[in-house]
Amino acid sequence: MTYGKLFRAGSIATAMLAMSTVAALAFVPFNIEVVRNGNVYANRTNTAFVVNHIKKGDTVKVTQVKVSWCYIQLSGDDGWVHCNDLAPFN
Repeated sequence: MTYGKLFRAGSIATAMLAMSTVAALAFVPFNIEVVRNGNVYANRTNTAFVVNHIKKGDTVKVTQVKVSWCYIQLSGDDGWVHCNDLAPFN
């Protein structure tokens, strides 16, 4: 096998491994308990428009996590909260 063919075979194997790793890291939404009262924001910033509120003891569904912000679904408008307001993140 020539160096070029070996390099192509290694590149294909690496690409396949990378794709399978990305698939394994796909985010799975989950339900979680709110541990403190807080605001639900339209964007990931404290200065964004408040679209809803969460109360300690509520259960919400987390559908995205970006750094320290979680996108949640709840009754009313969905939006972003600090992940620290949710049970396993605090």
